[in-house]
Amino acid sequence: MDYCNIDIEMVKSIFPKRKKNSHKGTYGHVLNISGSNEYRGAAYLSSIGAYKAGCGLVTLASTEKVIDVVSNYNPMIIYLPLLTTNFNPFAKVFNINKILKNIKNYNTICIGCGLGINSGSVYLVKNLFNSLKDSNIPFVIDADAINIIAKEKIKILPKNSIITPHPKELSRLLDMDVNEIEQDRIKACIKASKKYNTITILKGEKTLISSCDGQKIYINESGNSALSKAGSGDVLSGLISGFLAQIIKDESNNASTSEKLIQSAIISVYLHGLAGEDASFDLTSYSALQNDIINSIGKQIKNLI
Repeated sequence: MDYCNIDIEMVKSIFPKRKKNSHKGTYGHVLNISGSNEYRGAAYLSSIGAYKAGCGLVTLASTEKVIDVVSNYNPMIIYLPLLTTNFNPFAKVFNINKILKNIKNYNTICIGCGLGINSGSVYLVKNLFNSLKDSNIPFVIDADAINIIAKEKIKILPKNSIITPHPKELSRLLDMDVNEIEQDRIKACIKASKKYNTITILKGEKTLISSCDGQKIYINESGNSALSKAGSGDVLSGLISGFLAQIIKDESNNASTSEKLIQSAIISVYLHGLAGEDASFDLTSYSALQNDIINSIGKQIKNLI
């Protein structure tokens, strides 16, 4: 088994390059399936995280109530309106068909941030995973999409996937106690990767990244307790999907798809941690909020390039 500590030189070596002759399509298109009436902010944070990473286009697939809120905060996001499934027997089928009809437009899918676990969200996640399980389009799977995997005992994920659980979410996936996970985080992270044949990012102090086969473990030491607030994981998922969209579109990158997923994970957890540290410098880890962390991401990228 190969253990690697993530550092600035590693991140610099895999960081995607910008081109002088380019356009928005050059840097990829993220489909972000996120948000619910209870968690509207998650849709905003994950979408802006993707843009802050540098991708060219972000489409948010969510309900009209979520879109109404998010559109007031940022004019760059594109919208794919979904029907609210409450009391509408046709909405579940309509929503999955609408996403699949447009799927060819996207290079990366981010799913789960604030999505909720109602029957409509469950139907959407299960059918999307089943329809795209053999597709080459990569997935970043977070939050309620992870909870739905555990709740519905979904065993097969799309073949190019990253899951991003915190210890409690991982405990549901592995049917293990959180304390048992924290006693040997590396072992638990590898177990999840092998069980679901996916790259696993286990969030927390010294965030871990495990390859699909569990043979490579990357350890990240950037970050602090400023990240221990609601919305932090949404920003991270956005960053991962935004970097992944660029890396997938980069024809000069000869790495395999699995390696590209790991590259996006390494870059994102490292920068996300640095942004948390930087935002805390003046504001302290008590008061630094997600917008402060988002606003620091550009500074951290500037220090890399």
